[in-house]
Amino acid sequence: MDKNNRPDSPVGYKKPPRHSQFKPGQSGNAKGRPKQSPKFADVVSKQLRKKVKVTMGDKVLNISMFEAIAIKHVSRAINGDPKSTAIVLSSLKPFENDHDNNLPELLQQFREIHASHAADESAVRRSEEIPATQSDDINPIEED
Repeated sequence: MDKNNRPDSPVGYKKPPRHSQFKPGQSGNAKGRPKQSPKFADVVSKQLRKKVKVTMGDKVLNISMFEAIAIKHVSRAINGDPKSTAIVLSSLKPFENDHDNNLPELLQQFREIHASHAADESAVRRSEEIPATQSDDINPIEED
């Protein structure tokens, strides 16, 4: 007699009847664990890795969105945008103390450029606020 049809096979606690046991290759949870909804950080990370076509000058480049954002912030920071400057400088803070790179020198140059932009901007603001009262105070510079 075969093992499944034996009348004397024990049935009880932790011993279900053979006919109701799972067959080989059959699972008790056929659908499996339900999928979790993706985390926000995972979705953002996936979107930042997507490739986009960007035109820089006369070249069309295929770069990641993350790289495109970095390029945009750096170019805006160079042109004097204070928010982009803060973002760029704060993102470089962890790498400032690395001895194998020239980042501190580059940061110093960048800060000097930003300071000159800020000084130029404040000078423009001051000149707009204070009207010239007499034309005798203004001395034009003659070019050679």
